[in-house]
Amino acid sequence: MVKAKKLMEQPAYIYVLRFDGIFSGVRSIGVKFAKGFAELANNKGNRPEVPIPLLALVATAVYAALFWKTLGSPGKFNFTGNQFSETYVFHVKFLEDLKMDAPGKFHCMMAHVYEAVQ
Repeated sequence: MVKAKKLMEQPAYIYVLRFDGIFSGVRSIGVKFAKGFAELANNKGNRPEVPIPLLALVATAVYAALFWKTLGSPGKFNFTGNQFSETYVFHVKFLEDLKMDAPGKFHCMMAHVYEAVQ
């Protein structure tokens, strides 16, 4: 069972961020735009965070993969914005609400995710 405290720090999310091209290699988004992540570090701990849209996209991709498995892993499966837009919006709203309700915990979680993929 996933504890709510660690919900967005799951190994599947870290794996997707690290090994599916977002933070892997010198040409990856995470490396090319590292300065942008550092700009998110305007906080007491001065620690970079993963941006909400990026983590929401990863959470949506993991959801889509699990959904695909529940369908029996059909040969053809498209990960499209239209099909999973509600899931993405749900994750964005969840993270934005967490940021408003518990900013310290939010920052800690997002910084942990960023550090885990380095």
